[in-house]
Amino acid sequence: LDTFILLGPGRGAMSKRLAVSTERDLENEMLSAGVEVLLVVDSHEANSAFAKLRSSISDSIGVDCEGTEGLKSSLGPLMVQVASDTVVVVETRTKEGKFSQELRDLLADKLIKKVFCQGRDDIKSLGKALPPVTVSGPCVDVKDMTDLPKNRFLASPQF
Repeated sequence: LDTFILLGPGRGAMSKRLAVSTERDLENEMLSAGVEVLLVVDSHEANSAFAKLRSSISDSIGVDCEGTEGLKSSLGPLMVQVASDTVVVVETRTKEGKFSQELRDLLADKLIKKVFCQGRDDIKSLGKALPPVTVSGPCVDVKDMTDLPKNRFLASPQF
C-alpha cells in the first residue's frame, strides 16, 4: 500500500501507472501466498471483514497505521492495517475521524497480542480519533525485538 507515495505532487503519468502496476503485483503476490486483503471504507463492510479476520487469528495480529503526521492526522491516522497470517483488513477513517466499532473492539481486546512497527506513534495517533481508539492487551514494537541502535526515525521502546 505504500506504493501510493508515488502519486505525490509533481509526479508524471508514468509514476501513476507504476503505482497501480505495483499495487496489483503486491495484491497478486498476497493472493498467491493465501493472504486475503479486505478494505473497509464504511460501516457496512466492517462487520464481515473483522469477523473474517478474527476467525483467522491464532495468537497475535500485526498493526500499522499510515498518515499519522501532518495536518490531515489531527483526527487520528488516515488508515489502519491489521493482519493475521492469512487476512489483512485495511480501514480508512471517516473525514470526521471515526473508525468502526469492530476495529475498536479488536484493538481493545486484551486477549489478542498486538505487534506494531513504530507503535508509540501509532497508538498516540489512534488516541486522536473521535472517539479515541484504545489499544489494550499485550503489545510489542518490532524495535523491541531487534538490536537496532537508537534512531529518531524508529519507535521508542516505551509506549
